[in-house]
Amino acid sequence: MIDMASGTEITLTLGISLVTLAWLSICAIFDARTQKVTNWLTLPAIPMAISAAWLTRESRSETIYSSLFHLVILVVSLLLAWRIHLVGGADLKILVVLALVGTQYFLAAWIGALMYFFTLSVLLHNRPKHFAGVPGFALGIGLLTIRQILVLCPLHLSA
Repeated sequence: MIDMASGTEITLTLGISLVTLAWLSICAIFDARTQKVTNWLTLPAIPMAISAAWLTRESRSETIYSSLFHLVILVVSLLLAWRIHLVGGADLKILVVLALVGTQYFLAAWIGALMYFFTLSVLLHNRPKHFAGVPGFALGIGLLTIRQILVLCPLHLSA
């Protein structure tokens, strides 16, 4: 996360978050309606996520090697979860995209999915029969984006 950044980095970070949120919202609509997210939405996002990671590389505190190590750990974990049917294929691709953009996006997506799942469980008084995870991912990224706006914009205005 960029906490003390120049105006360009703040704008870039917020822009990436807003684009990610818009993309994830479209994916969430598909997932909520059909329980599927088309490859036309998920696959093109992978090179875009790599571009976003490249653009923000200087503002990250991790080295390239530690970033790659964390990414490999996340992807292997996701592949195992997909293999034993804990997550679907679209969830896998979306989470890989979020991990590529940044670890905070990946963690925010999971926190949002947990919040969404537990809210549905309380509202429905039992575990949902079919759980579309992408709306929860969008919730988490939305909360992350709101946090960035509340933290980064005052820093930018005061500079």
